[in-house]
Amino acid sequence: RDRYGKPKKHRVDASGALLSGQSFEDVGDLKKILAQNPRNLASAFLQTLAAYGLGRDLEVIDRRWVDEILDRCESEGYRTSDLIIEFIASDAFIRP
Repeated sequence: RDRYGKPKKHRVDASGALLSGQSFEDVGDLKKILAQNPRNLASAFLQTLAAYGLGRDLEVIDRRWVDEILDRCESEGYRTSDLIIEFIASDAFIRP
């Protein structure tokens, strides 16, 4: 805000590129790219949630239960609530 309380108008550059090399100009483009492979997005979310929940980085051996959770959540479109529930019910979370 300026000193008179009017909001300042700033342009935000929302363009970028993913590690895969796919580029986007705005949030709409990014959503389209992410929607092309929902399992990858769900996997990234689940792995981040698990690392936080377990208090450690995931290892290669964790890939098995991550894939099992993703398989169970696939039919419902990888809903966030399903991913969370499956993770907190998993042996990895219950018996770290």
